[in-house]
Amino acid sequence: AHAPGKTSQLVFIPTHALELLEIVAAKQAVQNAEIEARSPLRRPLDVLAQHLVSSALSNGFIPDEIYEEVRTAYSYKELTREEFDWTLSFVRDGSGTLKAYPQYCKIVLQGDRYVVTDQMIARRHRQNLGTIVSDAMMLIKLGRGKSLGSIEESFIAKMKKGESFLFGGRWLEVIAVRDLTAYVRIAKKTYGHVSVWAGTSLPWSPILSARLREICGVIASEDRAVLEESAELSALLPIITAQEEISAWPHVDETLIEFVQSREGTHIFLYPFDGKQTHEGLGLLLTTRLNRLKPMSCIVAVNDYGIEIVCSKTIAPSEMEWETLLDLKNWKEDVEIGLNTGELEKRAFRALARIAGLVLQNVPGAAKSTRQIQTSSSLLYDVFARFDPSNLLLKQARTEVLENQFHQERLEKSLTRLRDGRRQVKMLEMFSPLGFPLFLERTSVKMSSETAKDRIEQAKDEWQKAFQQKYGTKSSPSSDAKRSTGTKRKR
Repeated sequence: AHAPGKTSQLVFIPTHALELLEIVAAKQAVQNAEIEARSPLRRPLDVLAQHLVSSALSNGFIPDEIYEEVRTAYSYKELTREEFDWTLSFVRDGSGTLKAYPQYCKIVLQGDRYVVTDQMIARRHRQNLGTIVSDAMMLIKLGRGKSLGSIEESFIAKMKKGESFLFGGRWLEVIAVRDLTAYVRIAKKTYGHVSVWAGTSLPWSPILSARLREICGVIASEDRAVLEESAELSALLPIITAQEEISAWPHVDETLIEFVQSREGTHIFLYPFDGKQTHEGLGLLLTTRLNRLKPMSCIVAVNDYGIEIVCSKTIAPSEMEWETLLDLKNWKEDVEIGLNTGELEKRAFRALARIAGLVLQNVPGAAKSTRQIQTSSSLLYDVFARFDPSNLLLKQARTEVLENQFHQERLEKSLTRLRDGRRQVKMLEMFSPLGFPLFLERTSVKMSSETAKDRIEQAKDEWQKAFQQKYGTKSSPSSDAKRSTGTKRKR
């Protein structure tokens, strides 16, 4: 609860047992006043372009003076003179590429100052001020026929032609993406991506990830007295014990890697504890490099705790060339191979073009729809890519794709930690409690006459029976955890 002038209260409600670990981590972070830092954008040239035109509209500006002024802002403290001069050229004459079009020549030099003299340009600039750009919705069409509905562009944009996704109870295959419309057909394969919308989950902060790894290290030390001091960890003891019996818990400075063989192939589980977004990038990177070592089909599932890679061919732990798989060299290029970067870059460029004033949305009597803006910005993107490949807005779009999709800096740090840290590799006969949620994440979305709840219950029962047969435990870890959690909540 929160009210002005009063002490806020946080209520933690776990939706599954492992979220008790997150609750402990969050509590520790709050008690130690560890606040997540907000990293500002670095040298956003689209915002700088808008600022230069706004300054020219008031009293005009002298390039040397405004350059020094802009560099006092934190985001622009590393702005080079070359980047500033390019942006100045961009708003003056479209950086040369668009010089023939008057609407892109926004400022002119009068004496020693740049000013805006065209009243139409001035009026349209004022009508389109701002840097907040909303995500667009994309229409899904079955071939050239009926519309099946709409979904956020951020989901479809990262998919390649031929990939499948689940939407409205059907598996659909992407044929083409054009003008904010995804053309699809009924897919033959019943696996792939699951439709998601922004806001369904919040990414983990680096602070929470580090705390979780520390908690896993405490669990790995097997100091039961420490665990029993926490109500949440006490409630989790049955699952903690099951993970220890089947596999292990990773220490602070190591990564747990599990191998399991099944009818599907080889399941490789990694647990970096870096959050879902970062794990998506790691999953793409590892599958791209695995295919180079041994060509095969791979399916990836991720959650906030780890990554599951299912390989169609049998792979032994000794075949995993970890130094190659986790090499920092060309990691960005390898991630881009597994991602539809072209469409994502166009989407990022559309926002940059809108802020930089290349595309105008708010024009009295002729307001543009998102589809029209997409068409205009896509045309400009293609022109720059062909005739001005060194355009700095294109470079910024590429950088923002990696940052927005996978938190580029965190992904690099995670990769470095995986490469330099210790790795604890386990060969298992069944899924561990850490791996089972990843298995469900991937399999529970397949087409079936059973409800998702029934399928999860069935899979859980099968896992519990296998655990009892293997380890002779009379009561299941999940039921013990449920009873223990219920007791703790009553206190």
